[in-house]
Amino acid sequence: MRLSIVALQSKVDELGVALAEATAAAARPDATFGTVRCRKLYVVDSNGTERIFAGELLDGDVEMWWYDKDGGTRIRAGTDAEGHGSISWFDTDLTRRMVTGTSPDGHASMTWYDQNGQLRIQAGTDIDGDGLMTWSDKDRETRIQVGTYASDTASTQWYDKDGILRIGATTYADGDAGVSWFDKDEKIRIDATTEADGNASIQWTDNEGKMRIEAATTLHGVGGMSWSDKNGEIRMLAATTVDHRAAMLWRDKDGKIRIDATTEADGNASTRWTDTNGKIRMAAGTDAMSWFDKDGKQRIVASAGDDGMAGITWFDKDGKVRIGSATNAAGNVILPTKDLKPKP
Repeated sequence: MRLSIVALQSKVDELGVALAEATAAAARPDATFGTVRCRKLYVVDSNGTERIFAGELLDGDVEMWWYDKDGGTRIRAGTDAEGHGSISWFDTDLTRRMVTGTSPDGHASMTWYDQNGQLRIQAGTDIDGDGLMTWSDKDRETRIQVGTYASDTASTQWYDKDGILRIGATTYADGDAGVSWFDKDEKIRIDATTEADGNASIQWTDNEGKMRIEAATTLHGVGGMSWSDKNGEIRMLAATTVDHRAAMLWRDKDGKIRIDATTEADGNASTRWTDTNGKIRMAAGTDAMSWFDKDGKQRIVASAGDDGMAGITWFDKDGKVRIGSATNAAGNVILPTKDLKPKP
């Protein structure tokens, strides 16, 4: 029994010497160790204040903490038994300001917080190749969201303070792109698109979702704009063509053309006014204008020529001249000497 006690005392003495040597070596600034195995590790500064902690916590979680000189946690990194990994940064008030992390399923994210600890910015990618970034206001309502997706689509959305989508912009893999504006009820009010083939358009809709105005251009250079009523009937239409022609039409509520105006590449221009029965009642050209009755008969003609001549003529219902006069380049008034038949 005494031999066992002596042997045990000897082992204690050896451990004491080894511990003393290790402590002395650690106190030297040039101390070097090969391998250190431990469950927990604390690093202290010259004042003995703990500045770094590394160790296993619970159920396989391992963390490493960095402290400032006052003992406040400033950085915290760790992994858990499931394979999640994260790093957090704290400000001087010990409020978490940034967190970055990865998950075993391939997701990765980074989050920024304000001085009150409210989430303000978040960015992340997932295993499918999607990437997303959001900006939130002080009430944690998402206000802006930007994303790129594995389908080669990219988009940006803007939300109001109530979290309602107000603007959305998207580009697609096929080259199309669009921007939409929404009202407070999340109904599209303006929609602008460009297509990969060169076509482009803008549409305006009312609060019932009905298109009221549309403007478009085509790959070939044709441009047009239309105005519709609440029933979806086009009431006005304006267009230009690649051959330098331009036209504008006005329709009534029944879809009948009532006014049409055109200009030609050679400089000529004309306008026609039509009644509800489709009959022309007035027609105007570059240098003349005519009025017609309900039976389509020409009743008044006014014209001006390049030679300085100008005149006006009134016809009766049978096509006979009843009143007519003209002026020439010299300013003389010329009265007709015979009946002037209307031109066919």
